[in-house]
Amino acid sequence: MRYRPYPYADEGYGGVFWLRDDAPKPEDFDYQVIPAVQRGKPWSFQVGLEGAFLPTNIARGGLNSRLMVGLFELNTSWSYFHEFDIHDHLVMGDAKLGLSVGAPGVHLHVGMGPSVMIDPGVVEPSQAATVGYSFASGWLEVHPLKPIAIGVGGEGGLMPGTLYWRARGTAGVTIRRVELFAGYEHLQVGSVRLGGPMLGVIVRI
Repeated sequence: MRYRPYPYADEGYGGVFWLRDDAPKPEDFDYQVIPAVQRGKPWSFQVGLEGAFLPTNIARGGLNSRLMVGLFELNTSWSYFHEFDIHDHLVMGDAKLGLSVGAPGVHLHVGMGPSVMIDPGVVEPSQAATVGYSFASGWLEVHPLKPIAIGVGGEGGLMPGTLYWRARGTAGVTIRRVELFAGYEHLQVGSVRLGGPMLGVIVRI
């Protein structure tokens, strides 16, 4: 599997493609004849920023990154929550190892890994950070028609004594290496709801 510099590069669909059995192998490419965008790369890296304002008078800022090498990937995401009414803060983050598979126009990511929740307002330092595990996550990207980008996915995990789950969907446009999107994310930690509309940007390197 090879990665395009960005979705729809070289008029292709999506960000990934497979070399045909009769296609030249990467080590046999004539670099003077085959443009880099058609050769693709064995890896891809992207960084995303997003912001949201929740109906419960909470603002959320998010940072995430994804490194894909062949069929494998490492991704991490972090969210910072600020509650205006009581000036409280919360940080949630995770790091996952997973698989990255795709076909023209679609790209699926699945993985699992540790997660952490940090509450700076807790007086006892030993209780400020809680470590858990994201036991299932998936994210599906669809690029049906230039420049449209659609994403949908979710995850489930466990903090000590508490289940959490997340579901989100986005729709946006790609402008070469930049994707601008809007969407909705619902995060449930136990009985606490932290969902709301969001805006964001993804930059592919």
